[in-house]
Amino acid sequence: MLQTVKHPTKRNIIYFLVIVWINAINFYLFHHRLQVLTHFTSSMNDVAPVNNYKGHAIPRKLLDNIVFKMWEKNDNIVKDSRRIDTHLGNYDNFFAAHEVSSIVGLSFSERCDAYFRSLYAKSKAWHVDTDNTYEIDMDYQMDWEEYKKKYTNWAVQQIAKEKEIKELEVDKGSNEVHDIIGKACDALKDKAKKDEYAMRDLVAHMRIFNRCYVEREDTPFRNAQDKFIQKQNAELNSLSTKFVSTDAEVHLNKDAFHLCSDLQAKVYPWIHDSFPIYQRHTGDILRSPPRMSKYVSEHEVNSPTDHKYSSGKGIKKPVHSALTDNKQCWINEFKNKISGKGIVIPFTLTSFEDTLNLIHLLRALGNKYPVQIVYYSDMTKEHKEKLVDAARRPFTDMPQSFSKVSDLIDKLALDHKTNGFIPLELWLVDASSMVSEHFQTRLSTVPIIAWASVVNSFEEFILMDPLASPLQNPKYFFDLPEYRQKGAYFYRNRAWEKRDIHDAKFFNKMSPSLVDETTFGIPIAPTEVLDIPFFSHLSQVQDSRLAVINRARHFSSVMMQLQLAQFFPANYRANNGLEIWLGFALNGDYDFHFHDTMPGALGKLTDPALRLIGGTRKPDSKEICSTQVGHIDLSGDTPSLVWVSGGFQGCPCRKIDFGAEKASKIFPWTHIFEESDLQSYYNDQIQLENAIIPPFKSLQTLKLDNDEKEPNKPWEKFEGCEAKFFCGYSRVGGKKGDKDNTVLGKVIEFDRKTIDLFKFYGDIWSGSD
Repeated sequence: MLQTVKHPTKRNIIYFLVIVWINAINFYLFHHRLQVLTHFTSSMNDVAPVNNYKGHAIPRKLLDNIVFKMWEKNDNIVKDSRRIDTHLGNYDNFFAAHEVSSIVGLSFSERCDAYFRSLYAKSKAWHVDTDNTYEIDMDYQMDWEEYKKKYTNWAVQQIAKEKEIKELEVDKGSNEVHDIIGKACDALKDKAKKDEYAMRDLVAHMRIFNRCYVEREDTPFRNAQDKFIQKQNAELNSLSTKFVSTDAEVHLNKDAFHLCSDLQAKVYPWIHDSFPIYQRHTGDILRSPPRMSKYVSEHEVNSPTDHKYSSGKGIKKPVHSALTDNKQCWINEFKNKISGKGIVIPFTLTSFEDTLNLIHLLRALGNKYPVQIVYYSDMTKEHKEKLVDAARRPFTDMPQSFSKVSDLIDKLALDHKTNGFIPLELWLVDASSMVSEHFQTRLSTVPIIAWASVVNSFEEFILMDPLASPLQNPKYFFDLPEYRQKGAYFYRNRAWEKRDIHDAKFFNKMSPSLVDETTFGIPIAPTEVLDIPFFSHLSQVQDSRLAVINRARHFSSVMMQLQLAQFFPANYRANNGLEIWLGFALNGDYDFHFHDTMPGALGKLTDPALRLIGGTRKPDSKEICSTQVGHIDLSGDTPSLVWVSGGFQGCPCRKIDFGAEKASKIFPWTHIFEESDLQSYYNDQIQLENAIIPPFKSLQTLKLDNDEKEPNKPWEKFEGCEAKFFCGYSRVGGKKGDKDNTVLGKVIEFDRKTIDLFKFYGDIWSGSD
């Protein structure tokens, strides 16, 4: 050896150089691979959403997993605009027991079963707590100084009571007072955070269950999920590892999973596994959804808009699931029994008169669709009889206004035998019979509009609040191109004020996460959804008094909306649960469309002489003040008034103290002098001559201060008619110093035909001669 070193041969020199070259190459490759990996990981971190909200406690290591990061990059999830990725808490437990890479090789059904099996393995008694409404004092969101000011007297009372001294002896500015207030506020914040995590998990469990066991049996959803799995396998195959069940999962009693009923009861414990009660106008009672083709022969009623989702085409396939032995859940049975198209009216005792009015109006419009009135156990026999009478009795007495529009009324609306309006196919639906006894009382407080979307028997329906007044034949709504494309069509509400900044964050936290998308293909919200002004803190995004929904396509989304309506914080933050689209968004269902045009103020332009501002100056802006909102179609040659939100009466409220209203000086006009003037205005039919669509471009246009004394808001709210009274303006803003912030809306003057038709339909609605 020593001799070889001292006197190397040519061969040894060559061997030595080769070894040096190989090591140099390996060192370079190792160094280069490290740089590439570092660069790749760095780029992934740039793309990944930042968990940057205060108090976030989700482990970063799950989101940092290479499977999630690669899917995020490969699926072009460039940016999660929510800026938070607060995912279901059980994901951390699930992926602590199973490598994230092991899900890549599983089929969709295997993933579903694995996820829920892990919950059973952790505790066979697991369930989502829908017995809790999570009610809380929302004052915890106030600024500290405001909160302290509001609760100082309360703290003083507590201290005085504890020390048995007079309240005047307690120093309001003392540290003791501040400490009590601070502890109360901190306790509320802690409860709110804990409750938000609980609601987030409940919503996520429901979302996964819906995707796995409710939607999965529909061919379109099955195809989409299979494509998702194939794409993931192709792109992440190199990272795939074998899925290995834990000992607890292996030893689970498989016999416990021979039906879906146990699993469904964990997610939807309030469902009684019995159908709502459907009572036809004849008095016949059905305890399962009626097949509408037996009662209505109209092709338009029984022909689905999208055959891919229709339950009548035999496309349903059993869900392949070892966990449920391939058996359907009851909720699937309900979903597969819905049929036809119809109109759904949510009913409460306070809306009885308005419901009668709407029935009359539907008959005048020539409606051929069956109508289901949904209530929650509070309809008397007398109410039922009057509703049936309104829908079925001969309707031959026409108001005087009929003479001006008789040639415009659809001849198909008339019964040739009586020469009156045709009767309606009316059904009364009791939602409470679907609810288990334990939840009966609590769920009676859920907004009836949420029940109406769930318990009706239609595949496709137009949801009409009793104060929604359509001015088009209902077929118009089912024929809307955007509805036919996406299966859900919503209308916008007045853009007039901001909502609390915490509201959007609350729903962001409960929306689908990157982990949902990677594991189950439930997509995070796209930009067009996050661009809905709700997420930039606009109040009242949707006018929920009329919506068009293909329930066969969006079944689990309306179920999600019903669940949201059971949460106090969700109701508080979303206008009493009436933002229906939020149920879609939280279910990961973004196939819905909002009407392109903002709503308009309806009525008669205010006389400029009544709007003198600052002496003799007459404003350039136009004004309409009323309680009505008009939804207008601008797609044609002339604007078309589609429906009115708020009925036809000056004030839709039934019990008003006119003296108190007049004395409170709550109106912007000078022409209401006496109490009798106000009473006449409230009771009379509104005068339809014009509409104003106030301008709205962004939240910045909600307040445009100016030196010209023009309106600085598109809508001004007044306390009249139980705070339902608004004035809308055609111009907002003006010159402010050297700048001009003017934005313009649109003023519409209706033609004589529209005015006469509106008068006629208003007479029908109110029963005027």
